[in-house]
Amino acid sequence: MPALPTDLTVPAEIVTPRLRLRRPDPADAEALVAAVNASLPQLREWMVWAQAPMTLEASRENLTGAAERFDSRENLRYHVWNADGTELVGSSGYHALDWRVPKGEIGYWIATAHAGQGYAREVTQALTDLALTDRAAGGMGLRRLEIRCDPANGRSARIPPALGYALDAHRDPGDGHFRPTIAHAHRDPGDGLRLAQLRPSDHVHRLHHQPSRRPHRRHRSVCQGRQDVPRRTHRQENRFHHEDSRGRGRHHRRR
Repeated sequence: MPALPTDLTVPAEIVTPRLRLRRPDPADAEALVAAVNASLPQLREWMVWAQAPMTLEASRENLTGAAERFDSRENLRYHVWNADGTELVGSSGYHALDWRVPKGEIGYWIATAHAGQGYAREVTQALTDLALTDRAAGGMGLRRLEIRCDPANGRSARIPPALGYALDAHRDPGDGHFRPTIAHAHRDPGDGLRLAQLRPSDHVHRLHHQPSRRPHRRHRSVCQGRQDVPRRTHRQENRFHHEDSRGRGRHHRRR
């Protein structure tokens, strides 16, 4: 695993005009279970991990690991709370981080009760600003930032271009095993040079693996978002591992 930054200050809380983004904590377990389970009918259309109700035990276990990975800068998940911090309304954060470039990916989901109010865009704007601000100015200094969505998820797919992200790729395998994926990116002009300095296997595109059925278009409140990505085992050496917010993983073969 590439060395993780020890000199990077990442805020444990980010305040936006209407929301608070906070570092995950095991104490959030009940609030996370309530938000996920109340939103299952919509979440399951886009999220592989949201196919069954979340349990309190699984939530606590996952949040313990998420907090550890946040503190080590391996994965930076934020829980999205209302302005007074009393209700969890979603989750977002920086995933697929590679500090050698450095680059990352933003994923997000918003609870059904709070969808359609522009919260996902507000959160993404705040995270984008922090990520692309130089470290010397208090930001993260990322040189490339991505958002990947299913194009059928209309609400989520409209957010990246609205925030200045450029369309970077549009993948439609057409084999029934992978969902189509669009990738938008903010990148530094020197991004290509830095990526070229990595080994070819280090920057193979990651794809979101989903069940073969195509999603219904009536629910468009969430974007496929990575949660925490653990270390790969030897058997997983040639696959990408994607952990969901319940601590379960899914795999993507290298192309």
